[in-house]
Amino acid sequence: MTAIMRFLLAAAGGFCLIATAGFGADAAKGKELFRGCAGCHSYQRDARKAGPSLRTLFGKVTLRNGARATEENVRDLILEGFNRMPSYRYQFRAEEFEDLIAFLKTLNARPGVDGNTVAGKDLFVAYCGRCHGTDAANAKAGGSLQGLFQREKLVNGKPVNDGNVLALMEDGHDEMTGTTNWLDTAATKALLGYVKSLL
Repeated sequence: MTAIMRFLLAAAGGFCLIATAGFGADAAKGKELFRGCAGCHSYQRDARKAGPSLRTLFGKVTLRNGARATEENVRDLILEGFNRMPSYRYQFRAEEFEDLIAFLKTLNARPGVDGNTVAGKDLFVAYCGRCHGTDAANAKAGGSLQGLFQREKLVNGKPVNDGNVLALMEDGHDEMTGTTNWLDTAATKALLGYVKSLL
């Protein structure tokens, strides 16, 4: 067998290993592994422990570090740590890590509004805070939303009122993802209420 043929077979075998990585991941085993995370994170309720609840982890647009809520970014956050959360790079074997990620991917519920469980401010931080600030001092790429309801027009040229702001939030614009895919009606209204409070 020529050297080129051996190289091609080895490369094909390596590709197959990469392509099937995570294929046999077991969410039930991942749930057992999550016990080590449960001291700081809940996943059945929205209540915060030392760290945020993960009940809606993959139902969010952004993570606490501002990155989009994708499998890759969740993996990176766990591997590298964030804020006071330590790195877990050496805590799990590769197959255990795949099982944990499989379990975390089941946490994809949309945040709901149950009394004061999820406040509009928390929704703003999770869904809008990556692009919008709450005052001039922390304005971001999407600008500050402070005083939005004291302005005459929105970025789409429509008058500022509850209906038009709600429609803009739900439909999105430019690169902004609409909340229709992420929040239920009650949560979107709670978010609207918080934006209205930014005087």
